[in-house]
Amino acid sequence: MNVYIPLLKRDWIEFKKKVISVLFFWLLFPIFTHICIAIPLSKLIELEIRYLNWSSVGIWITTTSLAAFLITSKYFIKIRLENMQIEALLQAPVTNFQLIIANLIKGCTISLGQFIFAIAITSTLNNEYYNISQILMITIHLFVVIVTFSS
Repeated sequence: MNVYIPLLKRDWIEFKKKVISVLFFWLLFPIFTHICIAIPLSKLIELEIRYLNWSSVGIWITTTSLAAFLITSKYFIKIRLENMQIEALLQAPVTNFQLIIANLIKGCTISLGQFIFAIAITSTLNNEYYNISQILMITIHLFVVIVTFSS
């Protein structure tokens, strides 16, 4: 675990530099998805159940998985394309497996933040309210998706 701490501290410093843009992404991506996809489709799809309630679950999964995928793939592309980045990593006493695990942890934490924002935004827009046990159960079920898209 001692090897992961410097890698995660480096990622934390990078996150602090881009915290405003990440917060805007967390905030605007679920709103944009809700306005551009869920609301127009709710006018077209007529069901006995309320479509917007079920589309909010799709928004949670979509925004969370895309956030996890984009964060982790951006890190690997950065390693691959920047020469100084790869040389510094090759000289460090860190294995490839440790780099992948640190990137997985970073992707999971950022997508978990996206998930929290998505639940808050869609439940506010749809006038839904969840208790702690429901949110915990949804988080446990969605954690498998987060790990899958982060790796």
